[in-house]
Order: sequence, then structure tokens, then C-alpha cells
Amino acid sequence: MHQPDYRVAETGIARMPWVRLHAARSYTDMASVFGWFDVRHTVNFSGVLLSQLEELECGAAHDAWFDLLRKRPEDYDVGERAWAVRNLFAVNRGRAVKPVPRYAQLFEKRGENPHEELFPQIARGFRATELRDLQVLFLLAWCGFAAEQRFPVVRALKKKGRGYSEEDRAALLEVHDACARGVLEAYRALARNHRIEVTVSPFDHPILPLIAGKPVHAPSDAVTALRRAGEIAHRVFGVRPRGVWPSEGSVSPEAVEAIADAGFAFAASDEGVLLKSIEAPRSAIYRPYEYHGVRLVFRDHEISDAIGFRYAQMGTLDAVKDFFRRVEAAPKDGVVFVMLDGENPWEAYDDNGRPFLEALSSSLSGGEGARVCAELIGDAAMRGDAVALKRLHAGSWIDASFRIWTGHAEKNRAWDAVVAARQALMDEEKRRETTETERAQRSEEKRICSRKEASGAGAGADEERWRAAWEHLYRAEGSDWFWWFGDDFDTPFADDFDALFRGHLRAAYRAAGLLVPEALERPIRSAVTRLAVRPPERMISPDMSRDIDGFYDWRGAGLAVAGAATGESGGTMALATRPFELLEFGFDATRLCFRLRTAAKEWRRFSLHMRLRIGASLVEIRLPDDAGPGGVEAHFARTAKWSVRCDDVGWRVGERGAFSVEVVLGEAVVSRFPATGEIELVRASVEKEREDWSA
Repeated sequence: MHQPDYRVAETGIARMPWVRLHAARSYTDMASVFGWFDVRHTVNFSGVLLSQLEELECGAAHDAWFDLLRKRPEDYDVGERAWAVRNLFAVNRGRAVKPVPRYAQLFEKRGENPHEELFPQIARGFRATELRDLQVLFLLAWCGFAAEQRFPVVRALKKKGRGYSEEDRAALLEVHDACARGVLEAYRALARNHRIEVTVSPFDHPILPLIAGKPVHAPSDAVTALRRAGEIAHRVFGVRPRGVWPSEGSVSPEAVEAIADAGFAFAASDEGVLLKSIEAPRSAIYRPYEYHGVRLVFRDHEISDAIGFRYAQMGTLDAVKDFFRRVEAAPKDGVVFVMLDGENPWEAYDDNGRPFLEALSSSLSGGEGARVCAELIGDAAMRGDAVALKRLHAGSWIDASFRIWTGHAEKNRAWDAVVAARQALMDEEKRRETTETERAQRSEEKRICSRKEASGAGAGADEERWRAAWEHLYRAEGSDWFWWFGDDFDTPFADDFDALFRGHLRAAYRAAGLLVPEALERPIRSAVTRLAVRPPERMISPDMSRDIDGFYDWRGAGLAVAGAATGESGGTMALATRPFELLEFGFDATRLCFRLRTAAKEWRRFSLHMRLRIGASLVEIRLPDDAGPGGVEAHFARTAKWSVRCDDVGWRVGERGAFSVEVVLGEAVVSRFPATGEIELVRASVEKEREDWSA
């Protein structure tokens, strides 16, 4: 389990609420399931998540979103009303909004994906009673099944459905506060009763190979991140963890050396890394290995991702049967390592995953006669002999590479900023050491004075500032900022991640008494990334029936880069293996044509939902269901191609229209073109094209 540090460097106030919200849902739900069944689990925490949960436990956390959720809507100013209408649909819409009549009604009033600048205007149309309902419905959507079972008020307010009072909102906020205070104690109890083993990820969730090697080249930072994670876990749970899940399953020779130096006995990664390290069949993943004195195990990518991404779209019994079918296909003497995100998958499941988790846990706790037995990952990793690895491929769970965190110009700019800040701290540290040495060499008296100063309050304060400088740098080395830079993924909160990242770097400079580079006052993210749309340059002439397109068929077409639907909090999970990246579009003489490129092998599991707006008319097209006679031609083979005859939908030449396209898996929107709003176009004509070329 992991969330980055959402606390603003200068104030300590959480800019985003995801730790507190997950506390009322996935963190509490998972702890409850672990306690209900006689199945032992390995639970992994990042150090920075434990740090934030500690603050919640003692009541010291301050959260900007919850400050506004505690405020009466009647007292909201214009900006706060816009904030509520923009952000309080940040839940899984298919599971949490559409099935709830009042929530769906308010969402319809707001609109699908308004442009950012329209939110103040839209919010003016919401009455205070509607905003209060929105507050309560948002908080209810983030209450998991365990909170609903424990607190009768959650069930009562769900049943009430609308017309909520100030007392209702206050009662629900108390539920969230109680869940937040109780998370760590729930996992402590599980650990004391030997129901779970706790492992850790490096404190601020850095990609270890990128810290120990290129581009940072700081092995000591990697060791520090690991040791700090072990220390906070020991403080919280009273047991020093023996294993580590390196952030995003990322390993390399240098990373494993750091893991060994930090004192961990085992680590885990993904099967893709192993299969690029050795020449062996896939069955080789079902046993432990050893490298540089550290036991290594590799997760079954297919089974882990089936739980994380696919089983939510299946019936519970079918999903559980498929799980055991896959597990039983492994070698009889092998160990199937199943590891996945413990936070985000469940919002896509029915009832936040309760039916599936209960059915799976019940089957795994079947006793001695069971064909499949569950055990702790650490026990399996450390038992018996291990195969010595002569070579270890450097990679993560995503494509056995680090492409998500490096390569794009924005990511590289961010890494350059980290490297520059670290070098500035190193230079300042060296300068201070040199100054102290020169003082000591001048006279014995001055050396004694220097020691006295070092032991005084002034020296202590200076040491605290210096420690803070390095901690802010370590925060900036975390993986999450780099996940959202570039165009791999999109989120409506990308600017918040950018600001938090730069805030930590600025704080590092200031704590060290250094001037802050002016570049850190400007966003890393570029305007091009924010827009991620290029309009058509000319008319196109594609053949929609061919599997393979000609080179010139789509030349000059418009381009749109995929994004997550605004408010979809599951964007990270849904997009982590997103096969849809680029939509091309443009006019020929009679049609608006589309081509959706994909690298997926099983993309036919997805469907497409297109909204086409011409004037006051809205045309909704669902593919492949709406393909055929009636204006929509579609061809699905190596790519998805479809076209709409403009005359059939009443789109005249020269008239302005707009569209959006969503890629849907079950109830979940996994990609959207564009990320927010619509792409506007004016219907082109052959005559206008000729004028442009002859001008």
C-alpha cells in the first residue's frame, strides 16, 4: 500500500485527501477481511504512507479537502463552490455515481467533463442544499463495506439518499475521522496475532535503480530510503521487517546491493524481470532465487493483474474459479507469488470487492484438504534452497523497464531538477565541512569554541534544518511525481503533483540556506501536455475496410493523446496497462473518420462510447453495438476504425461541432480523448480544402 506525501512542504497541510479517504475504505476493508478469515497475508507499506497514517492516528493531520468538507455550503465563496463541483465526483463513476440516483442527478447537472474555466459558472447553478448532498454523497462513496458494517449511520445515510442535514454531514465526518485514527491499530493487531507479515517499500517510494544508478547516481540515497522505511515500520508495528517490495517492483544489481546493505533478507519483483534475466520457460517464476545475498521472488504477472484489472468485470464465482484454475496450472511443487495494489482495484468491484474477497479468502482457508494453501511471501522466499542468479535485468513490473518514469522531456526536466538540488546540497555540505576544518586549524581555542557551539541550541537548530533539507530532497526523489509527468497518464490533479514536487525542491534549498532556482517557480508540465490535442491539418482519405492502412491514408489527421476521465480516482490502476494511447481523426468529403491505435492483444474486450455534439443536438454512439446501417461504419481488426456520415447526423459544412471518445472496460472508463472537455471541429469541405491549397 502506498500514497505519496500530499503534505505541502511549506505548511504541512495535505493538498489532496487520498490517504484519509482510503483509510475509510480500502485500508479498513482489507484489515477487516484479513481478520475474518484464517489466511495469512503479506502487507506492504511505503514509509511515507506510514508517516501520514501516524499523523492521522494522533489527530495531527491537516487536510485541505476535509477543511472544506467540514464547512457549511452556505459559507462557501465562489472558488470553494467551484472546488466542490469540480472535485466531489472523484470516485468510480460506474460503481459510485451512476447507481445512486441523487449523485447521478447532480453529476448530470454538472456535466460530463467541463472545461476548467467553466466550473465557477456551473457552480453558481448549485443551491446550498445540493452542495451539501454532494458533500455527503462523496463521503459516503468513500466509505467501504467495513465502515458501513461498523457504523450504522453509514447505512442510514445511504438509505436516506438525499436532503441531507448539517448533522448528517457531521456524523459522516466523524466516521471518516474514526477510520483514519484506527487504521494502524487494526494492522498492529493483525501483526501481533500473526495474521499478517509487514514488508516495506523505500520510504518516499523512489525507483531504486534510478536513484542508485542513472540519472541520480546516489546509492547512499537508496540505502537511506530503505533503512528509514524499516525504521518507521519497526516503530509502528514493533517488528523489524525482513522483506521489501521495491517501489513498482523495480530492481537492478545496484538496487539489490542497496537492499542488502539496508539489512533486508528478501525482495520481490515481477516475472518479466526474471524472464529477461535468465533463459528459461515461464514455469521458472515459481521458485525463489538469490542475488547478492538477497532472496528474490517474482510475482505471477497474469494472476496478479487479473485481480487488479480484470476480475472486477466478472461474476464473483467465475473470477474465483479462474483464479484457482490459473494457480493449479503452476508446477505442483512451485509457489505462485501473487502481489498487487491493495488500495485501488476494489473500487471497480461490486461492493468495493467484498463478495470477491470473501469468496477467495473462504476458499483459501479450506484447511488441510485444500488443493491450494496460502502462506506468507517471506516464508516461501526464505524456505529451502534458492537458485543463484548470475545476471539480474534492471526493470519494473511495467514492461520490465523504467519507461514510465524516464525518457519524456518533462520527466527528464524533473530529474535534472532533482540532480541539481542534490548537487547543491552536497556542495553546501562540503563548503561547511571545509569552513569548520579551517576554523579548527587556526587555533586550539577556536576548535574548543567550535565544539561548544556545535553542542548548543544554535547548532542543534542548524542540524535540524540540514536534516529537513535532505528529507525534502528525498521526497522529490519519489516515483509518483514522475508517473504523472509526460503523456503516459493523465489525471485532473496533475498540476497538484507538479506543485508538490517543486515545493519539496524549493524547501530543500531554503532549509539549506541556498537560493531557490527561478525555474522551480514554473511548472514542469508544459502547455502541450495539458492540451494533448492537435487539430487536423488537411482532409484525409482512409479506406475504413482495410486491416492495413496506406501511408497517406491518415496523413494530416488530428491527434489526441489518451487521458483519464476527470474524477476517476482509479485512473492510476486503469491506465497502468492502458493499451489505447492515440486517437486520429479527420474529415473526408462526407464523413468524420476515426482511428484508434492500440498495442493490446485482447483489446476487443473494450467498448467505445462517443459523444458527438452539433449545435444543441447530442448524438451518442456505442461501438461495436451501433455499427452498421444508419450512418456509422466500423472496422475492428489491428486497429479500431469507424466513421460517421455527417449528413446523417445533421452536420452541415462550415458548422461547428465537438466530440469526445471514451474507452470502456465493463463499467470503468480507462481512457478518454481528450482528458477533459471536448474536441471542437468545423466540418470541412472539398472546396475549402482546394482554396487552402491554392492560396
